[in-house]
Amino acid sequence: MENVEETVDRLKEHFRAEKDADLARILGVDKRTVSAWRSRGNVPRRYVQILEGENHQTVLTPPLRWGEYEEQAFELAVFRLVRALRGSVETGSYRQQFDTFRKVFPAFWPFMRDAQVDLSARLEDREMPIQTAFALVLHEEIEAGEKAIERDREKLRRYGLLVSQSS
Repeated sequence: MENVEETVDRLKEHFRAEKDADLARILGVDKRTVSAWRSRGNVPRRYVQILEGENHQTVLTPPLRWGEYEEQAFELAVFRLVRALRGSVETGSYRQQFDTFRKVFPAFWPFMRDAQVDLSARLEDREMPIQTAFALVLHEEIEAGEKAIERDREKLRRYGLLVSQSS
């Protein structure tokens, strides 16, 4: 078993969190929790299971409490993830499709983080409504075509979650 520092670093990488406080927010725990793990020398099993692909719990704030910015990031993340999975879930039984989505669910949060970063960058460039920023980023995604899809498939491969390489 790896040490707590390595596990926390892997969780931060998995969820694309820069700081412990970011990881705590993503996991929906108090910001002091991660430092408490270090003090105790133990990360709860449910979080280690996320890294092992055994736990597909939802993290972050439930969508019912999200604001407009989070909703737009969510839509962009879903768009990117579904396009990256194209060809992996188009055929097969309901059970095969369900298993595919269940397996890649942990990758949703890095997609969500990237969508938030991309929207934030667009909003920092100029003052505009979030819907306009979303439309511009989505347009860029569509224009980039296979290049953007391959970028997102590579992200799934990094997490060991790409089920099929077909397009």
